[in-house]
Amino acid sequence: MLSELSIRDVAIIDRAELNLEDGLTVITGETGAGKSIAVDALALALGGRAGNDLIRTGATRAEVVARFRIHDQSAAANWLRHQELLEDADCIIRRTLDTKGSRAFVNGRPVPIQSLKELGQLLVELHGQHEHQSLLRASVQRAVLDGYAGQSAAAATLMDEFQALSRARERLAALAEERAAREARRNLVEHELKELRELNLGREEILHLGDTHRRAAHALEMGEGLSAAHSALEDDTEGARARISAATAHLKTLTAFDRGLAPLSDRLDAILIEIDDIGHELRVAQQDVELDPAGFARIEAELAQVERLARKHRIGAGDLPALRGQLEQELQKWGNLDEAAEELATRIGTLEISCREAAVRLSKAREVAANRLGTKITRRLPSLGLPGARFEVHLEPLPSLTAHGAEQIEFTLSTNLGQEPRPLARVASGGELSRVSLALQVELAGVAAIPTLIFDEVDVGIGGAVAEIVGRELKALARDRQVLCITHLAQVAVHGMHHYRVRKQAWRAGVKTLIEPLTGNHRVQEIARMLGGVEETPQTVALASEMLSRVGS
Repeated sequence: MLSELSIRDVAIIDRAELNLEDGLTVITGETGAGKSIAVDALALALGGRAGNDLIRTGATRAEVVARFRIHDQSAAANWLRHQELLEDADCIIRRTLDTKGSRAFVNGRPVPIQSLKELGQLLVELHGQHEHQSLLRASVQRAVLDGYAGQSAAAATLMDEFQALSRARERLAALAEERAAREARRNLVEHELKELRELNLGREEILHLGDTHRRAAHALEMGEGLSAAHSALEDDTEGARARISAATAHLKTLTAFDRGLAPLSDRLDAILIEIDDIGHELRVAQQDVELDPAGFARIEAELAQVERLARKHRIGAGDLPALRGQLEQELQKWGNLDEAAEELATRIGTLEISCREAAVRLSKAREVAANRLGTKITRRLPSLGLPGARFEVHLEPLPSLTAHGAEQIEFTLSTNLGQEPRPLARVASGGELSRVSLALQVELAGVAAIPTLIFDEVDVGIGGAVAEIVGRELKALARDRQVLCITHLAQVAVHGMHHYRVRKQAWRAGVKTLIEPLTGNHRVQEIARMLGGVEETPQTVALASEMLSRVGS
C-alpha cells in the first residue's frame, strides 16, 4: 500500500506531505483548488507523462517521492526481486523532472521509465473521472472482460501468437511472389553453371592453357630449334661437349707439371656435367613438342571455350572458376529459400493450431465471465439509481479468428424493464454511463490484486441516495484494500476513514495549494462546506455532524 507521498514543486503545489494508511481515504476541496494534482503527481511517480508544464511556475525542478509497503509474496515484490531492486518491506520510488528531462529511481537506483510503468501497474490502479467515456470503446470493453475473467495474460499471448502467424503468412506470400522470377533466374544460372562445369579448368590451368597452345602451335619450329641446340652441345666432333672434353684432357696431362692447373680442370669437369644435364633436358623437351594434331585440336577447342565464356560474362579468363563458385552459392541460397518456405509452412500450421486452441480456451472463459459480470453489474445498478436496468456482455462470433480472439465483445444496457439491451453508446446518457462505469470499477476492483485503488471524482453526475450508496461501496471495498477517493460529494466523503483537504492559499505574488489532514471539528466544517457551499450555517454543520456520526466516522 501507499504509505507516504511527498510532492515538491508540481503544478501549483509548493510542498506537500501525505502520510497514508489502510482503508478509505477521501480527498476533498473547492473546485479549482487542485484536488487531482496529488493524483497527477502520483501518476508521474509511477511512470506517467512528464511535461515541463508540471513544474511549478518559478521552480526549476519538480520531484515526487512515493513510499509503498509491499507484501513479500506480492507481484510487486516478485518484480523487484527479479530486477534485483528488492531491499526490504518498503519500496521507495522517486521521479524528478527539470527542463532537461526526467529521471526515475527505485530504492535509490536509476531505472528506465518503461520499467517504472511496469512496477506502477502492480502497485496502483487508477480510475479517472473521465474513464466512463472509455467504456464506449470496443478495446476497453474487451480488456475489462478479459481482466475480470483473469485472462489478460492469455489474451496477450494469443495476440503475440496471432501476430507471429500474420508475419509468417506475409513472409510465405512474399516468397511465393519471388518464385516465378527466381525460377527464370535459376534456369539461366543452371545453364551457365553447366558450361563452366563442362570446362572443368582451374584458375592456374586456364592461365597455362595459352602457353600450352603457343607451344603446340609452334611445335615444328621448337623441335628444330631444340635439335640444333642439342647438336651444338653434343656433336661428336664439333659440339661443345667434345671440345670441352678435349680441353679437360689436355689440362689433366699438364697438372703433372703444374698442380695449380687442377682447379681449372675440376671446373671444366663441372661444366661437362652441366652440359650432360642440359642435353638430357633438351631431349625431353624435344619429345614434349612433338606435333600431335589431335592434342593440338583439343587445346584449341578448350582455349576457344575459355575465351567465349570470358567474353560472355565480361570478365578475365582467369576469373571463370570464381564465377562458377558464385553461381553455385546463388543456387545454394535459393535452395535455402525453398527450405525456409517449407519451414514457414510448418510453422504456420503449428501457429494456426496454437491460436485456434488458445482462442477456444479464451472464448470459454469469456463466456463464463460475461454471464457472471452481467449478473453482478445488473444487481448493483438499482442501488445506483437505475431500477429495472439490465447489463449484459454480448459475445458475437466473428467469421474468422483475429488477434483479439474469435468473438467481438460488446457491453449492452437496458434501462427499462422489457427492453432488450442495446450497445452502451446508443442507450446510455452521461449520468447512466458514469453509474455503469462506477459499478464496473467497484466490481473489477474487488477481484483485482492491486493493493491500492484510486478513484478520481468518478462520482460526477450522481448525488443524494445514490451518492450515499457509492460511499458505502467504496468503504466496503476498503476493508481489505487501500482506497483513495477524490470526491466533491459530502455523502461519499463522510465514509472516509481518513480525510485530506486541498485548498489554495495566497503566497507572495500568487497562490499555492496546500494538502492537509482533517480531523474533528475541521472535518465537520469541510463536510458542512460541501453540503451548503461557501457559507457554513448551523444547519449544515449539524447535518454534517449527524452524517459523520451515522456512518461511524
